[in-house]
Amino acid sequence: MITYRNLAESDLIKMTEIDRSEIVRVGYEVREGALVEKDVMWDSPNFIPVGEGEHTVAGEIEFCRGHMARNAIAIGGFDGETLTAIGSSRQISDPVWLSLPICMLAGPTGERALGLP
Repeated sequence: MITYRNLAESDLIKMTEIDRSEIVRVGYEVREGALVEKDVMWDSPNFIPVGEGEHTVAGEIEFCRGHMARNAIAIGGFDGETLTAIGSSRQISDPVWLSLPICMLAGPTGERALGLP
């Protein structure tokens, strides 16, 4: 069963638990107001466990920390105790909430956690 809870900055290290690897061959775009299917090659490997920079665990944690420092909340989707997805939102003007894809990280289990098909 997938459960959700707010994450503290100290929880971001659990990002290493997310299996974000996936092979995507169908995408969608809007053309003349209609959603149209298109062929894509959007492969996502897991995070690089060592080092710094883009697509590394350390880089993603810093990216999320930066948003949390600007008052974003991070919500984790858990399968048992395993983090499978992270989502975030931050209030930019009351009562409007902007959903930020800052940590929208999900493999197959995470997609279920986020309610994605």
